[in-house]
Amino acid sequence: MTLTLSVPLIIYFIFLFVYLTFICINLYHLVASASLTTASFIFTFLIFAGTLLVLYFTAILLMPIDWTTTIFSTINSEFLTTPF
Repeated sequence: MTLTLSVPLIIYFIFLFVYLTFICINLYHLVASASLTTASFIFTFLIFAGTLLVLYFTAILLMPIDWTTTIFSTINSEFLTTPF
């Protein structure tokens, strides 16, 4: 069994999908309940701006990484025969 760096990236994308789903639900409730006040627009804008900043800096930091780097491998591992 071999784990590569792409495994945490997949977990991050799943978390990102759940987060974006909640943002869409939030927007739907804002429009459906007609609570279109200035405060709701400001807070929604701040949340969107913060989300976009996090996504931008995440993309900048993750671009140079080689995602095929092995984190853990049980193939030809010495710990299977000599644990200490």
